Amino acid sequence: MSDMLLSFIPRDRTYVPAPAAREQAVEWLRAVVPTAHEVVDTVTEEIGFIDCGENWPGVCCPACGRNAEAWFGDASGEAYDRSRFRELSLTAPCCGTGVSLDALDFG
Repeated sequence: MSDMLLSFIPRDRTYVPAPAAREQAVEWLRAVVPTAHEVVDTVTEEIGFIDCGENWPGVCCPACGRNAEAWFGDASGEAYDRSRFRELSLTAPCCGTGVSLDALDFG
């Protein structure tokens, strides 16, 4: 049997819901998915990339639609080093268009 993880990530990557709202979401999920083994509320100190692990669907450029896997890892590392993921703008190597890492098409 495999695990299934479901992550809710706000569009505004700096937003953290109030504790009461997070608890309400956890309770709602427990009610909607009563067979869930575990429902947890996790807040991190820093903005991070949530890796889907072995269920990686691939990644494409939002501007031209080409496969972006060849440059995504380096671009993510640079965005972390530069601003701890607070600034995500870059020029897509595939087409030269200005894009944002959070606008990439993940399968």
